Amino acid sequence: MSQEKPKKKEIDEKTEKNKTEEEKKEEKKEEKKTEKKEVKKEEKENEKEKEKEKEKEEEEEEKEKEKEEELPDPPYEWKQQPDTATVVLKIPEKIRGKNINYKLTVTHLTVGIKGEDPIIDGELWGKAEPEDSIWTLESVKGGKELTINLVKRGNGWWDSFIKGHKKMKQEDMVPDPISISDMDQESAREVNKMVFDMRQKQMGLPSSDELSKREKLQKQFPQFDFSQAKFN
Repeated sequence: MSQEKPKKKEIDEKTEKNKTEEEKKEEKKEEKKTEKKEVKKEEKENEKEKEKEKEKEEEEEEKEKEKEEELPDPPYEWKQQPDTATVVLKIPEKIRGKNINYKLTVTHLTVGIKGEDPIIDGELWGKAEPEDSIWTLESVKGGKELTINLVKRGNGWWDSFIKGHKKMKQEDMVPDPISISDMDQESAREVNKMVFDMRQKQMGLPSSDELSKREKLQKQFPQFDFSQAKFN
């Protein structure tokens, strides 16, 4: 009898140990299930947040469009290339060059007829090179035209000539293909990049810089999805 008791005790201990191991396995399974549920819950919450952010951005864009549509046409016509902007103002025929009030700084333009309110008086969308920019006054049918040939400081497209004025339509920003062919390789590459970015913006797609950043991050952190990431 004395030999049977230790054996029974040993069996009981093994059984208890096996039970404990099984319980641990079950606990681990439950922990994994709980973790998966939490991850899924977090993913759903993130998706909801992204949807809310997207809706908010769309609402803001819609409001901006409505504001843009309400803006009056500026009192001038203008066109641009990556390195220049040409502005044309209608002037009464009797006005001469000495009657023109013109002041251009790196960031601001004031132009009009002396003794009258300025026709343009505002902050430029980008920066200018005042010393390289010129203005001319020419007689045309029905009056005169004051033309400003403004040289931009650095290449780039301006959304509008003066901040707060109506923005130029995207399709009007595409440069003449002939002018691109006349450029050096670096300038042509820069213009092509600008054209690509404008078309992407028009379609609500990421710019070339954003695509490049996403690609770099994806290589560094392949476990994450950066396809919807946005950068300031």
